[in-house]
Amino acid sequence: MKLSKLYSSDSRFEAIIFNTNNINAILATGTKPHSVGKTTLFKLVDYCLIKKSKPTFLEASVFEDFTFYLELELAYNSYITIRRKVKKRTKIAIKLHSSKEDFTLLEDSEFDIIDGYDNVLAFFTEKINFLINDNNIAKYRNYLSYFLREKDDFSHPFMLNKYKKGTDVEWKTIVASMVGLDATIVRSKYNIEKEIENLESEIASLENNSHFSLSDIEVVKETLLVLQNELNEKETLYKNFDFYLKEHHINKELVDEVEEIIANLNKERYSLDKKQKLIEKSLVKEQEIDLKKVKKLFSEVHIHLSEMLVKSYEDVIEFNNKITKDRELYLQAEHQRILKRLSDIDDILLKENNKRKELLSVLTDTDTFRKFKNIEQEIVTIKTNINLIEEKYKKLREYKCKLKRVKILKKRKNKLVTKLDHSIKIPNDTLKTIKATFKKLSRTVLGVDAMLNIALNSNDNLVFETKVIDTTVVLDNSIEEGEAYSRMFCFIFDASIALAYKNQNFFHFIAHDGLFDNLGVEYKKGIVDVLNLLVQNGLQYIFTSIEDEIDNEAFLSLCKSEYLVKELADTNTQRLFRMDTF
Repeated sequence: MKLSKLYSSDSRFEAIIFNTNNINAILATGTKPHSVGKTTLFKLVDYCLIKKSKPTFLEASVFEDFTFYLELELAYNSYITIRRKVKKRTKIAIKLHSSKEDFTLLEDSEFDIIDGYDNVLAFFTEKINFLINDNNIAKYRNYLSYFLREKDDFSHPFMLNKYKKGTDVEWKTIVASMVGLDATIVRSKYNIEKEIENLESEIASLENNSHFSLSDIEVVKETLLVLQNELNEKETLYKNFDFYLKEHHINKELVDEVEEIIANLNKERYSLDKKQKLIEKSLVKEQEIDLKKVKKLFSEVHIHLSEMLVKSYEDVIEFNNKITKDRELYLQAEHQRILKRLSDIDDILLKENNKRKELLSVLTDTDTFRKFKNIEQEIVTIKTNINLIEEKYKKLREYKCKLKRVKILKKRKNKLVTKLDHSIKIPNDTLKTIKATFKKLSRTVLGVDAMLNIALNSNDNLVFETKVIDTTVVLDNSIEEGEAYSRMFCFIFDASIALAYKNQNFFHFIAHDGLFDNLGVEYKKGIVDVLNLLVQNGLQYIFTSIEDEIDNEAFLSLCKSEYLVKELADTNTQRLFRMDTF
C-alpha cells in the first residue's frame, strides 16, 4: 500500500499528489518555516486511514464543512479511496477503482461502502489484506505509526509514543511479529504471566488473611467426618424421642395447640364480659316523666299549656315508651345469649386448663420434652458448624486449585519461553534478513556497525535494543547527539522492516516528519543513500523538512525539483490550508 493522493472538496486545501515510485519531499521555506502544516499533514493522513478519533485541529469550526479524500495505491491498476467528512456523526465512504480518480462529485450511492466506523474498518481491512510472514494482520493500524512517524515517535525505535502509558506487551507483540517472531507466543506468555500474578496475589491474601495452608485440608476434612458422625447420632436420638412422644400423644405442637385454644377463649371471654356489663347498665329503668307535675309547674309561672301541646307531648311520651320497651327486649335477649356463651367458655376453659396441666405434668415429671428440645438445639448447632467447615473446606480446595494452577501455568510459560528463546538464537529467514539489513543500513547512515539486538532479560521478557558494535568509535553522549541517534535508528529500523516485506502485502511507504531536523551533515548523506535504496526496491518515501536543514546541495536541488510534492511557507497561500492560522 502506498499513498497516491490527498485532496478535499474545499479549494482551501490544494491536492497533494504523491509519487508512488520515488522520494516525496514536503519542504518548508521562508523566514518562518515552522507551524505551516508539516505535522498537520501527517495527522490528516492518519485520520483518513480510518483513525477513530479526530485530530484536534479538525475540531476548529472552520473545518466543519470540509471533506477529505485519500487515494491509496494497492497494486498495479488497483486503487482504493477513503472519504472522510469532518462534520460530526457522518459516515465513512470507500471506493475501489482501477485508475487515479477524483471523487469529489461522486454520489453516495456510487461508493462501494458508506457506513459507520466498525463496518468500514472491517471492509477496508479485508480489501487491503495485509500480511506478515504470510499471516493476516487483523489490526493494521497497530503497525501504521511505524511507517507514518510523527515527531513524537522518534524518541524510541520500537516503542511509539502512544504505547508509553500502556503495557509493554502491546508494542513488543507488534515489533516481535514484524521482525519474524511468533507474536502469539509473546502474547500468550504475557497473558500467562498476568494470570499467575493475579493468582499469586489471591493466594497471598488467603495465606495472610485466612491463614490457609495445605496441611489444613486434611484437618478440615477429618473435622467434617467427626461432625457428620455426631450429627447422625443426634438425629437417631431425636427420632427415638419423637417416636416416644408420639406414642404418648405428646409433642410440642399439641402443647402449643392447647395453649392457643386457652388464649383465644380468654380473649373472647374478656370481650363478652365487657358487653354484658354495658347491657346491664342500659337495662336500668329510666325516670318517668309526670305530665301533671309539668302542668302544675307551668300554672305556677302563669304560663298556659295549650291542649294541642299537651296532646303532642303525650304522643312523644307514648312513642318513647314503645321504643324503650323494644330496646329492652333486644338487650335482654342479647344478655341471655352472652351469659350462655360465658358459661360454655368457662366449661371449655376448665377442660383445656386441666388438659394443659396433665401434659405439662407428664413433661415435667419425665423431663422428656426438655431432653427433646436439647437434642433439637444440638442438631441445629452441629449443622451450623458443618456448614461453616464445609465453606472453609471449599475455600481450601480452591486455594489448592490455585496453587496447582500456578504450577501448570509456570510450566506452560517455561515452554513458551523456551520456544521464544530458540527462535531468537536460531532465527528464521525473516529475522536474519532484517538483522542483516539493519546492520548494513547502520554502516551506511552512521558510518559504524550497529545491530538490532533481540534477547530475553532476567524476567524472560523480550528486549529490543540497538547496539553499536564498532568499539573504536566513542559516541557523544550529549542530549542532541542522543536524540539524533535515536531518530536515525528509528529511520533504519523502519527501512529494514519495509525492505524485508517489499514483496508482501504490507506498507510499501515510509513517511517521516522532520527526519533531518538538527542532524549532522555527516549523517544526511548516508540517509540519502538509503532513500535511494528504498526507491530502487519499489518503496515510497515521504518526508517533511525545513529547507535549511538539508545541507546536501545536490539532494536539496533534487528535493526542490524532482522530489518536491509540496512547498510550504508562512503565508495564507502557501500554508497547508490556504487560510489564516487556526
